[in-house]
Amino acid sequence: MKLGVAREAVRSKATDGAGPVLLATADAAGLALGFGAAAAISLLLVSTPVEEFGFWPRRLLALGAALILVFALLGHYGRGRSWQNQRREAGQAALLLAGAAVLDAVALPAEGVPVPVEVMALAWLTAIPLVLGARLAVRALRPRMVPVMLVGSGANALDAAAVLRTSRESHYSVLGILPPEHFLRDSLAGPVLAEDELDAVLAASSPSLVVIAPETLGSGSEQMLIEALDRRGMEVALVPPTRGLGSGDLELDSFFTHDLVMLSCRRRNGQPGMIAKRLFDIVATSLLLLFFAPLMGIIALLVKMDGGPAMFGHTRIGRHGREFKCLKFRTMVTDADKVLEDLLARDPAARAEWEKDFKLRKDPRITRIGSFLRRSSLDELPQLLNVLKGDMSLVGPRPIVRKEIERYGDAIRYYFMCPSGITGLWQVSGRNDTTYERRVALDSWYARNWSLWLDIVILLRTVKVLLNRSGAY
Repeated sequence: MKLGVAREAVRSKATDGAGPVLLATADAAGLALGFGAAAAISLLLVSTPVEEFGFWPRRLLALGAALILVFALLGHYGRGRSWQNQRREAGQAALLLAGAAVLDAVALPAEGVPVPVEVMALAWLTAIPLVLGARLAVRALRPRMVPVMLVGSGANALDAAAVLRTSRESHYSVLGILPPEHFLRDSLAGPVLAEDELDAVLAASSPSLVVIAPETLGSGSEQMLIEALDRRGMEVALVPPTRGLGSGDLELDSFFTHDLVMLSCRRRNGQPGMIAKRLFDIVATSLLLLFFAPLMGIIALLVKMDGGPAMFGHTRIGRHGREFKCLKFRTMVTDADKVLEDLLARDPAARAEWEKDFKLRKDPRITRIGSFLRRSSLDELPQLLNVLKGDMSLVGPRPIVRKEIERYGDAIRYYFMCPSGITGLWQVSGRNDTTYERRVALDSWYARNWSLWLDIVILLRTVKVLLNRSGAY
């Protein structure tokens, strides 16, 4: 693959500097809007004298400059960030803003400032979510802007290029892929780095980041290239060929006077994490049941019109391999098992489709109301009762039947690590339009990378999927 032409590279390079400015501006705007809203509310509703706000512009300017400087030193305004880094940055920003609010509350009385404490509390309580929301908006609207040169020649490099190009959270523009051998030259002492070729490539493509994706670790050619790029002041990233290490809480350790780094991952799906997940499920599910109770009653009456029960429980396998009854509104005829048996006996194509992933696109067992419930996913509302009982979670791997365990292979241990979910990565990643192997991979990734923040992101994406009705049948 050829590197992008110089004009495209320069254009990408020019937009690379806009990110930090936009993010810093968003932070400043969030602070200003928060304090401005608090002042307006205080003036209109509390009738606070205008004179008491005379110091706010100077104080806001000083606080904003100090906070933006700290955020910059922490690297919040760097290049495009993954969702894990954005989550960490949001946590750091919230803590720093909360700390600034506490200091402000202590300093104001000591300085004899007449503004009531409740007004200042309102200002900070408004500013904190506005700052975090403005950051999210800027990162979502900001185009991919970091020009990247990728070095690699195998599957690892192709995977890296695909992820950098297609990931919704990525802000990278891949200019091209070059094999590491492109920068080597034979000599009597063995391969050496072709410094002039490296300089020519960097000058022609103008990348902001060089991503090295080797097929094996410890290669001498990659080592020479990393050192040469470092001498030129280039930013370098490494994509190791190792897979399966959860990225939920990666920590990087370095050792004084040694060129050695150690990457470790702290699992969050242990007992404390599962307790937090359970508490979140109880609170959120209780609110959802209160909201959906009238709709669930109407659906139950409509389903029972054909004389059958409104709900049924299908035996599924959950966390630690335990069986439970997964509740759903009935969407099939009352003699569904016999209808399926007759269909598979006379239709080889339907039998092959069923054996593939235990689903049929044109299922004769589904009733008219059942078809609507499935497409809208309203048939799964009774699973909120499963969540409240503790059999399931709001987010997790899709519950499976016992015969599916063998299809997971060794990955079944990841499935057993988390409670089954009403929604999950599979549902927001194509659902029935994806392959079964992709579903297993998504369940494994979720188990290795679980966090409460990830659950919230999946829940938000589920709303979008439900509105689009994509992948459901």
